[in-house]
Amino acid sequence: MGSSIIRIVRSTQRCSFSHQVLRSTAYQLTQHSALNTLVDQWTWHNNRALTNFYLKRSFHFGRRGKKKRNASVLEDTSNKTSNDLNGSLEEDEKRTNGYFRLQMIYRDNSMTVNMKSKKLKDTLLELIPSLLNEQFSKDQLPFINEVVNFIDHGESPTEFFTAQEMMSILKSILPAMTIDDVKYLNFFPRFYMSLRETSEYQRSKFMRLQLFEIFLNYVLLNKNRQGLIRIIDAFLNEESELRGQDVRKEVVNIVLEAFKAVGPDTATTVHLAEVADISEDKELVTRILEDFFVAADDEISEDYERNEVEEHIMQLLNILEKKLHCPLMEYINLLYFATRDDFDRCCLEIMQKVSTLTKTFTDELLLDNIRNDELMAIVSSALKFHDYNKGATKLIGHLQSKRKPEEFSKGEWIAYLQYKIYKIPSISGVEAVPDLIKMIDQINNDLIQKYHKKFQFNDTDSYNYFLEALCYSNKPTKFIETFFKEFADDYDLSKDARSFAIIIEHFLNEGDIKEALDLFEKSLSEATLWDSDYSGMYMPVLFRLLADYFNKTNDDLYYKAQLYKKIKTFEIPIDRKALYAMASQFLKSNFVGDAIKAFEKEVPSLNGKETKYQIEDYSDLFELYYRYATSNCENLKSNWLLYEFLSKFFRLPYEFYPAFLKFWIDVGFPSRSLKIYADMKLLSKENKLQPPDENIYLYLLQSFSKSQYEDGIFKLQLAIKMDLSLNIDIRLLNMLMGAFCSIEDSFRVRDVFNLAQSLPKKRGVNQESCYWALKSLKFVSLNEVNNFYTSLSQFDVCPDANLFGEYLISHCYFEQYGTAYDKLIDTYENGDLELIDRNVLKNFHNFCLNEHVRKKLDVFATRRFPEIWSDLKAKGELSDDTTKQPSLLDNPYEKIHLQIK
Repeated sequence: MGSSIIRIVRSTQRCSFSHQVLRSTAYQLTQHSALNTLVDQWTWHNNRALTNFYLKRSFHFGRRGKKKRNASVLEDTSNKTSNDLNGSLEEDEKRTNGYFRLQMIYRDNSMTVNMKSKKLKDTLLELIPSLLNEQFSKDQLPFINEVVNFIDHGESPTEFFTAQEMMSILKSILPAMTIDDVKYLNFFPRFYMSLRETSEYQRSKFMRLQLFEIFLNYVLLNKNRQGLIRIIDAFLNEESELRGQDVRKEVVNIVLEAFKAVGPDTATTVHLAEVADISEDKELVTRILEDFFVAADDEISEDYERNEVEEHIMQLLNILEKKLHCPLMEYINLLYFATRDDFDRCCLEIMQKVSTLTKTFTDELLLDNIRNDELMAIVSSALKFHDYNKGATKLIGHLQSKRKPEEFSKGEWIAYLQYKIYKIPSISGVEAVPDLIKMIDQINNDLIQKYHKKFQFNDTDSYNYFLEALCYSNKPTKFIETFFKEFADDYDLSKDARSFAIIIEHFLNEGDIKEALDLFEKSLSEATLWDSDYSGMYMPVLFRLLADYFNKTNDDLYYKAQLYKKIKTFEIPIDRKALYAMASQFLKSNFVGDAIKAFEKEVPSLNGKETKYQIEDYSDLFELYYRYATSNCENLKSNWLLYEFLSKFFRLPYEFYPAFLKFWIDVGFPSRSLKIYADMKLLSKENKLQPPDENIYLYLLQSFSKSQYEDGIFKLQLAIKMDLSLNIDIRLLNMLMGAFCSIEDSFRVRDVFNLAQSLPKKRGVNQESCYWALKSLKFVSLNEVNNFYTSLSQFDVCPDANLFGEYLISHCYFEQYGTAYDKLIDTYENGDLELIDRNVLKNFHNFCLNEHVRKKLDVFATRRFPEIWSDLKAKGELSDDTTKQPSLLDNPYEKIHLQIK
C-alpha cells in the first residue's frame, strides 16, 4: 500500500470522458454473475490490494466512472474456457430438449391441472441443473414465471414445492433479473415469504444465510438503497435475538460480494465497517475501504455538488478510530482522497487525528512507516493547511535525518521539493524565481548524475506539484505568474488543465478575478483541453470562475455572457452555483428569457417516467424564479412566462399556488388567476395535486367581486357545483352572493340565498346572507328593499348595524335622503342604539348627496354621537362631494387572505 498514491494520481489523468453528467441507470443488472450453487462451502475471494482498485479510478464529468467488477459469492466464472461455458454437445442438446419439453407440457391442455402441474415441476427441476451455471437467461424469465405460477396454484407454495426446490428456482432466475423484471416475476416475494415460514429455515443457519443472500441481491436490483441498511440490521437482530447467532462476518461478506455486481454505496459500506469486527482483520478493512472509495467515486460522479461522501468519510474516520489500534495508513488514504476532492473539513479532521496518533508528528516509530506516496500525501495536505502543526516540517526533517538523498523514492522527492518551494522566501519578489528554477535544475541533474535515478522532475505532473506548493504558500501573484511562465518555457512543457486550474483557483481564493480571467484566456490560446484533460476533473474550477465573475464584478452582462459561451464550447453542463449566479443576474436585468433558457440548457434532461423536476433538487434556483414571478412588476409578460416555465418543469406543491393567485389579482389581471386556478383543478383531477380548498374559492370570489370579473364569477360558481370535494357551507354561499351582488345580478343572489335556506338552521342563513340579499334588492326596487328588511324575522335574523346601514344606503341609492334620515331618527328614538355605529354614520353621510339632509345629520350626530362624529371629521372620512356616491362594491365584512409561501 505504500506506493499507491502516486500511481493513483497517474492513473486518473488520462481517463476517457463521457459528456453525460447523469447516468441513465446506476448499474447494468444484466451483467450479474451466477449466484452460488454450492453454498455449503463459503468461498470468499482473496482480497485485492487497495491500490489495485484505486489505480483504476476513472472520471465522469471531472469525477469517477463506475468500475465494472465480477460478482459471485463462489467462483468467478467469467474466465472459464469456451468448453467450460458451452459444455459438451450432449449437454447442449439436453438443455434444448429440456426447455422444449417444458414448453410442450405447458401448452398441452389435455391433462388435468394436478397432472400438468406435477409434470411441469418435474421437468423444470430436471432442467435447472443442465443450464449454463444453472441459470435461466433473461428472455426465458417470462415463460418460467408462467410455469411456476401454474404449478403454484394453491394457498401456499409449500403445497407444491419443498424448501430446497424453491431455493433452487430462486437461484436460477435471480442472476438474469433486472429492475424491470421485478414487476412481473410475482412468485419471487411469494417464495421468499413462504421459505421464511418453513421448518428448514428455522433450523438451518445455512439456509437462512442463503435466503438472505438471495433477498439482498433481489433488493439491490433497485437503485434506491434507502432500505438496505435496515434489511441488514433486521437480519442481524433476528439472528442474534431470536437464535443467539452472531452472523456479522457472514453478512458483511455477503454484502461485499453482492457489491461486486451492482456497485457499493458509501452509506452501506460505512455501516459494514460499523457492524464488522475489523479490529484484527486488516484484510477486511482493506476490502471495506476499497468499496468505500469506489462508491465515493460513483456518488461524486453522479452528483459532485450534492452528495453525502464527506459526511460518510467523517463517520468512517470515527469508526476506524474506535475499532483499530493504529489506523495510520487508513487515515492517510482517506486524507489523500479528501484532499483531492477538496473536502477541507475532512482533511482538517484527518490531519488532527494523524497529528494525535503520531504525537504531533514526533513518534519516530510511526513516522518510519510514513514513506513514499504516503509521505507525499500527508506533506501535501499539511502544506495546504499552512503546514498544519508543523507536520510537513517535521516529516521532511525526519526524512532527511533517516535517509540519504539517494535513498529517496520519487514520492519522497516530490514531498521534499514541495516543502522546499513552500518555504522559499518571496520577499525579494520575482527576482527569487530564477533561484528557485536553478534549485530544481540542480536536483534534476543530481538525480541522474549523482544519485543514478531513472526519473527527473521535468514534466507537467511535476510542474503541477510545484505550482500547488507555491499557491499553498501564498506567494505574491507576480511571483507565481513568473514561475508559471518561466519554468514551463525552460523545460518546454505543455501546460494542462490542472496547471491552469491550480493557479486560477488560487487567484479566485485571493479575490483576483481579473487575473483568473486572463489565465483562462491564456489556456484557450494554448488549446488546453479542459473537457478531456483528467477526464474533465477541473471543469468545476471554470464553473467557479463563471459564478464569481457574475456575482462579484460589475462588468457588463454582455462580457459575462461571453465567458459563459467560451466555457460552453467544452459541452459540459455547468454546475448549480454557476447556473444560479447566471440566472440571478439575468433576472436582475429582466432578461427572463435568458434565465429560463439557461436552466433548460444546463439542467440534465429527465430520465425514465419522471416528467417534472422535484423542487428539492434545485431549491435555490426554484426559489429565485419563484420570487421573481410573484414579486417583480416591471414586465408582467415575463412573470407569466416564468409561471408557465415553473409549472411545466417543476412539480409544484399546493402551497406555492396562492402566491401566484394573489400576484395576478394584485396587479389587476384576474383572468390569469382564473387560469392558475384551472391548472390546479386539472392537476387535482390527475391526482397530482390536492383540490383547491374553500379558502381559495373565497379569496377568488372576493377578488373577482372587487374587479367585477363576470366570467371568473360564473366559472367559479359552476366549479363549486361540480367540485364534490368541496364542503358548501354558508361562508362560501355568502361570498358567492357577494360576487353576484358586485355585478348587480339580483336573480342569482336570490337563487343562492334560497340555497342557503336549505342548509340546517344553525349553519344556514345568517345576518351576512341577509345583508347581500338586501344589497342586491336595491337594483330591483326600493319597495323590495323595504319588504325584505321588515320581514327579516321570518329568517330568524335580527337586524344589525351592517344591515341597517345598507338599508339607509338603499334609500340614498333611490335619492330618498329624507326618508333615510327619518329611519335613522326613528331607530335612535326606539332605543336601538346597537344598530347605529361608526360605519352607519359615515356611509349615510357619504351616500347622502343632499346638502340639507347632511346638515341635519351633522346636528344629530354632533349631539348624540359626539366622539364618533368628531373622530370621523378629524380623520377626514366624511366626504364633501355632493355629486357622486362612493363605490357600491365596498362591504363591512372581513377580507379573506391567502397564506403565502
